[in-house]
Amino acid sequence: RYEEMQIVVTSRPENEIQKVPGFMVVRINPLTENDYRPFLTKMGLAATKNAAVVEAIRNSPSGLANLITTPLMLTLVVIVYESEKEIPPTLPEFFEKLFHIVLTKHDRLKDGFNRKRHSGLSDKKLQDLFESFCFMAIQNGCGRSLSAEQFSKAFKQAIEYTEDCRCDQDKFHADIVKVACLMLQEGVDTTTFLHKSLMEYYAAAFIKHSTDEVVELFYQEVCENPRPWREVVRFLENIDNYRYSK
Repeated sequence: RYEEMQIVVTSRPENEIQKVPGFMVVRINPLTENDYRPFLTKMGLAATKNAAVVEAIRNSPSGLANLITTPLMLTLVVIVYESEKEIPPTLPEFFEKLFHIVLTKHDRLKDGFNRKRHSGLSDKKLQDLFESFCFMAIQNGCGRSLSAEQFSKAFKQAIEYTEDCRCDQDKFHADIVKVACLMLQEGVDTTTFLHKSLMEYYAAAFIKHSTDEVVELFYQEVCENPRPWREVVRFLENIDNYRYSK
């Protein structure tokens, strides 16, 4: 009815929407250092903190600035910086810091207050279980959003690979959604990752921490069906380079 109406869709590279006839695919320019200050101002950072964050990114020893090409990544960097007062030197360290920070950032603002944990797991064991969960979700063909049935299936599979991290599914869900806030509850039946890159990185971390036998089976699957694992493998190139190269 409205043939001249313009529709703009944002998506990840090579998303299925790009195959729809009538759409022209345009690659968005990445963020540059010149974009940092105005973006951080829009986030509400005061001028002094804005300048401190930009300077910390510029002085990051491993060139983390080269990876800050999206608004989301810059936002996560700010969260980590406000907690650590520094920028982690590598992307894997950044994600490792992020998991711990999102578990505790609320409590640090309140003296003598500890947010209630539901699963009874330590930070390390909760992270181990979350890594396994992320891997299983991708293996099951799930996207960023999981139905209750998909969540349950991935959790049950994850528990099998992390036997020392056993806990109740609902309590694990509560820790990841209400405490860590790495996933969001949407409606009654859907739980969504904050961003797909989180699922991909922690799935890669699961492989990094797995035995050689599990890793070999994983790469056999990648050779047979590479598409779902493309981003996971890119992370593994950095965090588990020897076995990735082998």
